[in-house]
This record gives sequence, structure tokens and C-alpha cells, in this order.
Amino acid sequence: MASVTKIEVGPTFYGCQEAAPLRNMLADFSYKQGATLILTGNVWCQKKLTDTAKQRRAKAVDTGFYWVRYRIVQGN
Repeated sequence: MASVTKIEVGPTFYGCQEAAPLRNMLADFSYKQGATLILTGNVWCQKKLTDTAKQRRAKAVDTGFYWVRYRIVQGN
């Protein structure tokens, strides 16, 4: 992954991490939410997070990247 993608994944991870408890709190109060829209300025980052692009070879990636991808797969 390019360094620009790593720079984009960081703020995306922190934003999603802040939104997750709010979604859970609203669900506890019976206000179910649909999937939260995530906007990124990097198309490659968006493709990697939605799993529409594949890496050519394995590279070390932050766990935040996989956390955000897992939440997207869950529909959160």
C-alpha cells in the first residue's frame, strides 16, 4: 500500500472508532441505525476498505485498517 493510503486509513480508523460507541448507544435506546457513510479522499483507500481491490503481495498494515474493513463487512 502506498503511504498516502496509510495516511488516509488512520483518520478513517479514528473516526469509525468514535462513531461505534454512539451507534451502540442508539441501538440500546431502540434507534437502530443503517450503515454509516464513510468518506475518504483517497480512491485506493476506499477500494481497499470495501475489499474491491486486492494487494499484489502481502505487506504489513495497521490493525486499524482491518478493524475498519471488518466493520464495513458487518454493515456498520
